[in-house]
Amino acid sequence: MKRRTGKIIGLAALVVAATFILSWPSLIKFAVQSSLQAVRRDGTTLSWSGLSTGFSSVALETVTVWMRGPRVKGSLSIPLSLELQQLSVTLNVPSLLALSPRVTYSTSLYGGSIAGEAHNGAGGTATSGIFENIELGKHPQLMGLGIRGGRTNGAFKELLISPRGIEGGTFSFRLRELEVPNFDAATSLLRTQTLGTVDADAEGVISPTTVVIKDIRLASLFGSVVGEITVSDHLSPSPSLKGSLEVSLSENGITTLGPWLPLIPNGGLDSSTSAFSVALTTTPCTAPRTSATVLRLQYGCVKLTFTRREP
Repeated sequence: MKRRTGKIIGLAALVVAATFILSWPSLIKFAVQSSLQAVRRDGTTLSWSGLSTGFSSVALETVTVWMRGPRVKGSLSIPLSLELQQLSVTLNVPSLLALSPRVTYSTSLYGGSIAGEAHNGAGGTATSGIFENIELGKHPQLMGLGIRGGRTNGAFKELLISPRGIEGGTFSFRLRELEVPNFDAATSLLRTQTLGTVDADAEGVISPTTVVIKDIRLASLFGSVVGEITVSDHLSPSPSLKGSLEVSLSENGITTLGPWLPLIPNGGLDSSTSAFSVALTTTPCTAPRTSATVLRLQYGCVKLTFTRREP
């Protein structure tokens, strides 16, 4: 009798386990759908298609997220979309058994790809990965502005993403052959038929209080720019900016941009200047503007101080 009871219990347990295993992908699918719908209810413009699940994986054919872009005037900002294709997320099962769950992910994005790993960190989600051959000119809104090219490669390590924003990590990127739109007004004023392409490189270090963007390098038809910029209190509504840039104009740059240098307010440059430095610091928008150029940005004003230097 005991043996028969034991067999029945064992068989029942086996049936329950088999049912759980077979239904587990459906449970994951339901949980993912519920999470996506909750994000959409919270106000994020989000759409997706082709959701499928396995025992330890989730895949979507497409995911599109609309985000608030740069502010144009007042509260008006340009919305920007992020369109992921063939998104795949896989749970590392051994990490789950070790009570430190990790997932790997990959997706296609504007002709390129992003792949990496994510795990729970102190205060948020930490993620590392690489992105390869993403072309900015294939982004629909940027394409509409006339931007072409812009192949981008780079990496990020232990980016700590919390409800406040990004609070830690490092990153680097390399941008090549970004074609600047030939706006009629710009080409007419500069008396040139083309604005050429731009290459850019930079590395960054993020902490809860600062973002340091170092080894900035820009190169174009008109010359080059190198420097470093630090943003303090980047998670606050009013971050502050400090940095220095060294500008070196090419012969084309002197011919095209040189005549406009004397028109920079309080710049102290003339049309023959081929090399100068620019110091950037946040300043109150009400501060006097007799000794520097002041730009009004989205979160305040930045003072630019120009100094001519030897080429």
